[in-house]
Amino acid sequence: MARATPGLGNEGPFGHMLGMTPYNDVRFGLLGGSIVDANALLRSYIWHCIGIPIVASVLMIVHFWRVRKDAASRDPQQSCWRRR
Repeated sequence: MARATPGLGNEGPFGHMLGMTPYNDVRFGLLGGSIVDANALLRSYIWHCIGIPIVASVLMIVHFWRVRKDAASRDPQQSCWRRR
């Protein structure tokens, strides 16, 4: 499935136009090689322990900042939903 990802995989649409090969596409980056072995397990472990929590933290920080900025957690009379 990763090989057929549009724009990121070598077998997907526009892959050949972007110069994707089996050695520089998203599948190679996810597996750490061309076969599933210890590198794939290590990359999966690192992604789940470091990558996903960082992405989730950044998204939560942006969400909390927007809630504060829009004053949705303050006085309900001045909430962004009641402005007209």
